[in-house]
Amino acid sequence: MRHFTTLIILIFFGLTVKSQLIIDNGEFLTDNEKSELTTRLQNLKDKSTVETMIYTTMDLGGKSPIDYGMDLSRKYPAGIKGINNGIIILLSKNDRKLQILVGYGLEWILSDNQTQIIVDQMIPFFKKGEFYNGVNKAIDLINKKVIDIDWKPNNFKEITDKENGKIFKIQYSKKTGDTKYKYAIDTDQQFSDDFKIKFTLHDIDYDLYYTKYMNDMISKILTSDKITVYFRLSDFDNKRLELIGIE
Repeated sequence: MRHFTTLIILIFFGLTVKSQLIIDNGEFLTDNEKSELTTRLQNLKDKSTVETMIYTTMDLGGKSPIDYGMDLSRKYPAGIKGINNGIIILLSKNDRKLQILVGYGLEWILSDNQTQIIVDQMIPFFKKGEFYNGVNKAIDLINKKVIDIDWKPNNFKEITDKENGKIFKIQYSKKTGDTKYKYAIDTDQQFSDDFKIKFTLHDIDYDLYYTKYMNDMISKILTSDKITVYFRLSDFDNKRLELIGIE
């Protein structure tokens, strides 16, 4: 029987300069281990802007992991506002839970399946009580996924295929109320070709793709007089955009 569960997708707003990168209420780590991990997390944040927080607790206080995670996201915001590229590694000692929570902007980089792979590689260390080594392994794997991404948003102008992979932001207005989109449910897969809307920029139609966790964001985009939309240009030739956040 597996004692550890895996993934919840949440949205994290804001980039807090003075935020703690490790809060070890569950007493999983020594002072020296916390110091070494903090240095690694700060280096990752400095180089990539991806803010990863390690939060441990003795128990979840009877809450579900998603409710506990929502409370954490409000109390300890992580990631750049709008881009939502924060990560929380949550450990609960008495509940024996290990969870990795990622912001919406990271879903395209760290999907459910990819996060599951990271968790699976942490569990053998945790079973031996080697919590530092398990978390260190997770940081290694996260680093490989996010370090080469340029998270600085660009203003959307005339673009070419050289901009593939870049993140853009644009002021957008689409208050028509007549555009339909697929409302995703829990049983849907994370990504689907059905999860897209037509997104018109400079008189050119693009497909703006979203995940099953982004229903609320799509609804706001389609009904707002003015909203800032953040997206990644993933395929210039096919006019494919990937939604990562709104503001």
